Amino acid sequence: MERPGVVTLDRLRGSSAIVQPARVVLALDSPNRSDPNLRRLSQVKNNLAKYPNPIGLEITDTGIFFKAAPEPPSLKKEIDRAQDFLIELLEKGPVSSTQVLKATKSAGFSKKTSDRAKKQLGVISKRKNDQWYWSLPERSQQ
Repeated sequence: MERPGVVTLDRLRGSSAIVQPARVVLALDSPNRSDPNLRRLSQVKNNLAKYPNPIGLEITDTGIFFKAAPEPPSLKKEIDRAQDFLIELLEKGPVSSTQVLKATKSAGFSKKTSDRAKKQLGVISKRKNDQWYWSLPERSQQ
């Protein structure tokens, strides 16, 4: 099973025969794109002892500086991105369902994902002049 932002043996390039005889395999990656100099050193294979926590380090011209291991940036799920898209699209008022579905499709969302995002947000559908319109539910002012 693939875990986003986590280096595994499956992500190593080349033949798996390279790492099979090794007892311990280390991986060095840059999980945070906003700071490419900050690296994470972690074990991806260890059959001698318990896996240790990853180590953070920064490689500079003056040497290696050890820091806390960086966490990979959280990856938004497709449904979360669809919800954000719908909120932005509907924040100014009702939009015809035809326009909404065209916009979500051109943004790369399937109809099923758009419908799930609509349901989770509580988007309201109302028929007006033989046309359906989507709008955001009224939010209480706090």
